[in-house]
Amino acid sequence: MTTNRRQFLVGCSTLTVAAGLTPAAVLASPLRTRNVSLERISVERFAACRGANFKVLRPNAVAVSLRLVEVTPWQGSYPQTPGAEDGQNEKFSLLFQGMNGPTLDQDTYLFEHSGIGQFAMFIVPIGSMDTSHDYYEAVFNRPREERLRG
Repeated sequence: MTTNRRQFLVGCSTLTVAAGLTPAAVLASPLRTRNVSLERISVERFAACRGANFKVLRPNAVAVSLRLVEVTPWQGSYPQTPGAEDGQNEKFSLLFQGMNGPTLDQDTYLFEHSGIGQFAMFIVPIGSMDTSHDYYEAVFNRPREERLRG
């Protein structure tokens, strides 16, 4: 497709006028992040985000950034009792690292990740030999089919 200078300038002028007519409130609003059910996020999806930062949104407080440092699948880690009710469950844990400071309490928080979206997750502060950071863990033991349903 060939474009001459006149067509280019007309296109730019049209774009400029359209941008000027767009309400400022729309342009200033933050991008909407999609809400995702935690059950729909697989251990593989979390593993692909290892090393990434997650924003933890707290009611009436400043958001905190936590880095996902470890994803540990539990399959095979513990011998299964034959016929155990949770024998076929998806079991794994997530380890997050945050800045040393006011520690987040054991609670459910709204997490946000640019590739995954927003989801609520329960985390627990855990101790570490590394006193320069705070660490948090989320543990999962859930039916596999929950993640796959509609």
